[in-house]
Amino acid sequence: ALIAPAFDDGVGLCLMEAAALGTPVIAADTPIFREVVGETAVFFDLFDSDALAECLHRAIVAERPAPRVSRAWSAAAADLFAIAANFGKRSRGL
Repeated sequence: ALIAPAFDDGVGLCLMEAAALGTPVIAADTPIFREVVGETAVFFDLFDSDALAECLHRAIVAERPAPRVSRAWSAAAADLFAIAANFGKRSRGL
C-alpha cells in the first residue's frame, strides 16, 4: 500500500501512479488527494492515529488480485535505446 500522510503534496503524482498500478492508496483526507484519486483511495484524518491504523488494517486484510505489470523492463529498455540511437543519428546530421 502507498501511504500519503501529507498536508500538501502538489498534484499527488505518486498517488495517481500507485492507483494506476492497482496499489492500495491510503491518503490523508485533503481536498487535493480526494480530487486526484477519489474513490480509489481510503482516506484518514491526519490528526487521528486510530483512523490511520484502521486504514492500514483494512489494506492488509483486503482480498484483491495482485496488480499486473503491463510491460517488461526489457521492452522499456529497448525503447529507450532506440530513442537514444535515433537522437544520436539526428545529432550527427546537424
